[in-house]
Amino acid sequence: MASPHVEGFNKDALTMSTSPDNNYGSKDYITVLQDNGAKDMVWYYSIVLVDFSELTDLTAGSQVVSATCTAQQSSGILENNIWTVGWYRARGPYDTPPVADWGESTVTHNNMPGFDISVFSEFRDPYDDFFINGGLTVWDIKAMIVDAVDNRHNIWNARLMNLGSKIGGIMQQSYWSREGTVPPYITITYTVGGAVTKTRVMVF
Repeated sequence: MASPHVEGFNKDALTMSTSPDNNYGSKDYITVLQDNGAKDMVWYYSIVLVDFSELTDLTAGSQVVSATCTAQQSSGILENNIWTVGWYRARGPYDTPPVADWGESTVTHNNMPGFDISVFSEFRDPYDDFFINGGLTVWDIKAMIVDAVDNRHNIWNARLMNLGSKIGGIMQQSYWSREGTVPPYITITYTVGGAVTKTRVMVF
């Protein structure tokens, strides 16, 4: 199955509302940030794409047993029970109507695709992940991968976002990107024909 994506199989990028036409695809981190205390609301989002179409036996007839995304925190502002971080499905070429693909070296806050609130991952508490797991975050993305297998030609296209609110302050969490010290990866375990179970790991 040929990939429709022009910049290679996998990519990630940070976007900033404070510099909405600038590209930050080469940064060694991805970030989510919300600043409610600024004069104008400040948002940082990150967007990622992992193309696992090379798994030609992972089709709608397969059963996805589990799927996770693993990333290592690189920095953040840690406050207990303030906000959580997770993924929503980003819109793309396989939507109806289709949305133009994004490029790692060209995506900005102003031109990044929208997202679908009906397809999302587990949301994790960065505070707990830091103090309990040493900053290692593992999201359950099974529902997103099932959607990708059934509807997106095995493309996981997602936006990193936060849930929660802090009045008059900053919520911020960063993770190493694929250019960083510890690149993120997804792990998919699935069965073929109801008999053979396979596990594949794909680094961003």
